[in-house]
Amino acid sequence: MTGMLHPDAHPAASDTAPPFGTNAPRQPGGSDVSLPAEVSPGRFAADLPEAPTRVMAVEQRPVAQAGFAQNATKAAWKTIPSWFIVARNDKAIAPDLERFEAKRAKSHTIEINSSHVAMMSHPGVVTDQIRQAAHTTVGSAK
Repeated sequence: MTGMLHPDAHPAASDTAPPFGTNAPRQPGGSDVSLPAEVSPGRFAADLPEAPTRVMAVEQRPVAQAGFAQNATKAAWKTIPSWFIVARNDKAIAPDLERFEAKRAKSHTIEINSSHVAMMSHPGVVTDQIRQAAHTTVGSAK
């Protein structure tokens, strides 16, 4: 993943990122990328039992490699409130990078002891964070 993030984003941007595998071309001149199956259990979803991580690895949908090189024209977090869960045990995105991004966006942030897939290993915490965001934004829109 080195080089796929903006080099000035944070020094931890590529410290712990797992390798991506390149799949068959999706369009002329383009490729899809995905995590190699052997990466999922130990790095992507280390706090889940191995069996579900193996299923996640083979069911993943590849993404267009070009998406990592495209720049957003506007950053929504500059004008819209955001919520963030820092996964302290994330081995796919460095937790220090997550903290940097959350702070930069002035996100309502919580930290949990989780791998990259907090929504799978800690669904209640993630649901609570989503509800908090929904109640806060709906309440402020009235």
